[in-house]
Amino acid sequence: MAGIADTIAAISSASGPARRTLVRVSGVDAFSIASRTCKRSSDWTNHRGIRRVIISLPHGEFPTLAAFMQSPHSATGEDVVEFLVPSATAPWLLDSLVASGARIAEPGEFSLRAFLHGRMTLEEAEGVAATICAVDDESLTAAQHLRAGRIGRAAGELQSEILFALAMVEAGVDFTEEEDVVPLPASQLKAMCSVWCHTMDQLTSAAQGEEAAAGTPRVVLCGAENAGKSTLFNALLGRERAVASDVAGTTRDALVETWVVGPPNATILCELVDLPGQPPDGDPFAPLVREVIHAERARATLVLECMPEGQEQCTSQDARVLVVTTFVNESIDALRQSIWSRLAKWRGTHAAAASRARHVRVLLLASNACSEAATVLKNDSQVIRSPELVAEQLRFALTSLGDVSGRLTADDVLGVIFSKFCVGK
Repeated sequence: MAGIADTIAAISSASGPARRTLVRVSGVDAFSIASRTCKRSSDWTNHRGIRRVIISLPHGEFPTLAAFMQSPHSATGEDVVEFLVPSATAPWLLDSLVASGARIAEPGEFSLRAFLHGRMTLEEAEGVAATICAVDDESLTAAQHLRAGRIGRAAGELQSEILFALAMVEAGVDFTEEEDVVPLPASQLKAMCSVWCHTMDQLTSAAQGEEAAAGTPRVVLCGAENAGKSTLFNALLGRERAVASDVAGTTRDALVETWVVGPPNATILCELVDLPGQPPDGDPFAPLVREVIHAERARATLVLECMPEGQEQCTSQDARVLVVTTFVNESIDALRQSIWSRLAKWRGTHAAAASRARHVRVLLLASNACSEAATVLKNDSQVIRSPELVAEQLRFALTSLGDVSGRLTADDVLGVIFSKFCVGK
């Protein structure tokens, strides 16, 4: 993310035929930048509320409404101005705001600032991203559950309890000679670890109940030998990666390449897989090759069934299958667009599930760490033996929980989460 101290602006309404569009400005200079776009503006530093303004643009003057929200009582926790303008004038207003000192917001930057200023939990932010990607009622409901933030808040409460216990354990290590310092009894800490593990197991079950298959989508090229799979694989990648030959059985294993598909403002990162063709029965490697094909088809998000021109086209009840006629002058760009459309729908369906899957992983890591700490402790002991080992496990649990609650969260985790947003959110 770029400088968090910058004042940012973006069109925040969804694209579409709406007659009115919301343009948002957020940051320390939001009021002064907004005032420079308005005719006969006054000092708005202490103003809060909605007022009628006249924006002055190179194409003319337009009366509109502007909402002024002072920090920290705004959606982002910063000074915010929101203009509700005719949709046709929104790009002009945005240009004017940038000329007055604002910067175009990056994807998810409004939500990131809300998170950093304590106006939104990390789980709620993931819910916003899932809402953006939702394509049906089911995925929208799952996104709303994320936005409720129940698991994130519970993880934060667990962190507070574990942090207190960790402080007591470390106090016992660092100040063993001090009579006034009474470390946490081992039996009590063991009981606390048991409660934490039980709570995290419950949270894991809740997350798994809403989790579906998620992760990096895989586009798998299948078909008979010499069906043109490797040629198509190279064409989609835009470079020669697989050996394409008229000799049957040239590809003997799955070739996997990272592939970015889609328009510049909505690209999807996926894995493109070139599979070997179905081998004849006499092939000594036939069982191994068929096992690879079966496993990859089962994992696939989208299966490209490659059929040479003139061959009878197959039909499949599997919604993941897209039949592609090879060795014809079909537009590769049209095929890329078709693949992207399928993956975009998949991503929308599984956006919330991807977050839930991540929650499950980190909750299991935290639970295992607390369980490891408990194995060191004795029920009938007041003294914590191997306190350094116990402290290490508690610190690991804290860090893991931070990837759900948003506290003590690694920067790379934040980067992954907020990169899924669109500009203006």
